[in-house]
Amino acid sequence: MPILASLVPKPTPMDPPTTPIRIIALLHLTGAVHACLNDFFNVKGIDLRHQESLMVDVEFTSENIPSILPLRISEILHIKEGVAWMLQAFVLDWNEQLEAKRQIEL
Repeated sequence: MPILASLVPKPTPMDPPTTPIRIIALLHLTGAVHACLNDFFNVKGIDLRHQESLMVDVEFTSENIPSILPLRISEILHIKEGVAWMLQAFVLDWNEQLEAKRQIEL
């Protein structure tokens, strides 16, 4: 039996959980997506708020939407390509305004 005991791996200390960081990041993404979609609806009158959970699931963020092909956005969100172009342009402007606001607050 001692031979078998030497073949069994010894327990190693567990890595600290990363879930809290992931949850915080997810909450940040969800909040930004939520705010952006609300503003898009208020400014453009196009309601994509029902797509919020899908956008979070595929990790569409205000930071990466401007670099995603509008055709791909339209395929994933099941919207017309023209709406995807409008969303992309809006998010680009929205990001610039958000960054300007952050600079003022500093």
